[in-house]
Amino acid sequence: MSKKQTFTYKKFDAITTGLSWSSVAEARADVFSTAGLAYQNDSNNYDQIQWALVDNATLKMTVSYGGTVSPTDWAPGVKTLHDANNWYKMEGGTDPNGWKNMLVWDCTELTGESDHLF
Repeated sequence: MSKKQTFTYKKFDAITTGLSWSSVAEARADVFSTAGLAYQNDSNNYDQIQWALVDNATLKMTVSYGGTVSPTDWAPGVKTLHDANNWYKMEGGTDPNGWKNMLVWDCTELTGESDHLF
């Protein structure tokens, strides 16, 4: 049985930074790392994926997996990249506490059936 999930992505400080996307491609390139984009672009990792801009500062994605793809394929692959700090693009240098980069993206899972893009 397929599993479907929908997420929105936006910058924590989108209002104060004046972030304004004009296309899904521009938003995806800002949010996700090269490895993250490659994972999303590999159709062997999911059954279906769809993207949309909710507004000029919010990216939305619906993904389904578990029909022709194992229900365990999508999430563990994303988790592996996320745990290696290689799912999202990171910004900044090293802060005084030794943290490398800063994660600036807020990801929210939407759970209503009407939230899905397909």
